[in-house]
Amino acid sequence: MNLLQIYFTQDQIEHILNIKTSMQHEDTIQWSLTSNDMFTVSSTYKAIICYYNQSLIHKEEEAKVWLGIWHLQIPHKCQLFIWKVSKDILHVNQKLSRYGQMQDNSWKKCQAENETTTHMIVKCTFSRRVWSAISPDIAQEINNFQDIQHWIKYWESRSSRINFEAKGNINLVVITMWFIWKSRCALVFENMRCSINNMKTRILQFRIDNKIQTNINLNHLQVLCHSNISTRRTTSNSNYWNPPHRGMLKINIDASVLPNNHFAGIALIIRDFTGQLVEAWTMVQRIRDVSQAEAIASLKALQWISQFQLQNVIVEGDNKKVMESINGLYNISPWEDGNIVKKCQHLI
Repeated sequence: MNLLQIYFTQDQIEHILNIKTSMQHEDTIQWSLTSNDMFTVSSTYKAIICYYNQSLIHKEEEAKVWLGIWHLQIPHKCQLFIWKVSKDILHVNQKLSRYGQMQDNSWKKCQAENETTTHMIVKCTFSRRVWSAISPDIAQEINNFQDIQHWIKYWESRSSRINFEAKGNINLVVITMWFIWKSRCALVFENMRCSINNMKTRILQFRIDNKIQTNINLNHLQVLCHSNISTRRTTSNSNYWNPPHRGMLKINIDASVLPNNHFAGIALIIRDFTGQLVEAWTMVQRIRDVSQAEAIASLKALQWISQFQLQNVIVEGDNKKVMESINGLYNISPWEDGNIVKKCQHLI
């Protein structure tokens, strides 16, 4: 036992002591690398060469991944981030708990399990919704892998839908991962939550600001992912109507409230890219103020789109706060309007 403690670790000692030995036969020494159990120098040399070649193959595959990452046409901070993800060295709660810096290593957004890099970026309910909103194809690809490091290594394979040859797809994947990480940090350090719609808007703006090429048209991100709806604001004091792109429809909404009156007239009109009238609709609704009337008009438009399963639609209104709230860029203050906005975001 003293000899075992000198030459072996505690785990190895336990394995040795658990070996069942026969007391009816004498012990013999056998060499597992030859068929006759006899030691030869050549078998040892072949084993060393085989181990060395496997190590070279692993290093070559790893080098392809590193080169692929550093050749991406994205900001350096995003390259550094995805390199950390591939090395599994992000400071997630699971890792911090190992050093005694975190007592609770669960993921704050869902409280479902330990906050690992894989769970936080691709397995969490919130993350899955983000990936589905960005691209259903990418979301499907993610489901084929158990951990994110394995997925990143697979990017060097041309048989993968997401690979370094299709740089536009990789660019989109990396910046989406980066924004999921940023939303995690905002939640942990500032207690700020980010909606799916807000996330999509920020990814779009980041792509535009940094001139990042993607193979998916992020300008119509909502068109690709949900009810095929995009919302934006127009200038309220202009009579000029800006048509949508070819093949798209535009719904203009407006609400009118007379002074000292709690009833609003709400109107919706759909036109195609040529300006041709497709459909129009009006209603009278009891409201608190004009902001609530605009929020209700937006909700009615989105419900209309969902009911008739319209495709490639832009919803345009002239109330900046309401439209930006629906896009997740602004938190509207009255709680009544907040519920209406949440219903709108659910339909997008």
